[in-house]
Amino acid sequence: MLCIFEGIINNPKVKTNLIPNIEHGALAKVNALVLHRTSAGTADSTLHAWKSKKSGAHFLIDKTGAIHQTASLKKQCWHIGLLQSRCRLESSCSTEDAEFIKKTLHGSGSWGSKFKKVYHNEKRKIILTDTL
Repeated sequence: MLCIFEGIINNPKVKTNLIPNIEHGALAKVNALVLHRTSAGTADSTLHAWKSKKSGAHFLIDKTGAIHQTASLKKQCWHIGLLQSRCRLESSCSTEDAEFIKKTLHGSGSWGSKFKKVYHNEKRKIILTDTL
């Protein structure tokens, strides 16, 4: 039986190993489930890395099948870390793009709304490129 109390799963198959710095704000509803693979060789190395970062996941399943809960289900997690646009990563931003990104990320609003604005700007560039 799966019991959840205050965002924490109470089940012998789930090890509670909370990492507070990966929890960011209240989670009003679940919008998606994100599954991704880490490049670390062991669960312990991934857990250790998450302790010094702001990104992580609610759960980590190691190679043996052991499940580690690392964040409350009532909190958001940033599974991708800091958002960066492609032109920033490739050092190819136009002056207009660089100004838009700087203004957006340093402006007001939630991180989620800022990320969406940068994402939609990047998506617009892909659509424009594909139609040329």
